[in-house]
Amino acid sequence: NAGQREANIADAFGAVRVPKGCRILLFDDIITTGATIREAGRVLAEAGAAAVFPLSFAKTMHAHGR
Repeated sequence: NAGQREANIADAFGAVRVPKGCRILLFDDIITTGATIREAGRVLAEAGAAAVFPLSFAKTMHAHGR
């Protein structure tokens, strides 16, 4: 489930250093729960990115039609 995915991906990424003010396009092929893109975006922002823009080809549909 989404909660498990959030816990599973926490602290899975690291960034060396991003030039201050840098804007980053973050690509994820398919967004399932959004946990990967959120965690990677958080790490990039903490490393100095001014903005992180997520991009994906597709998003999964959940059983509730969302």
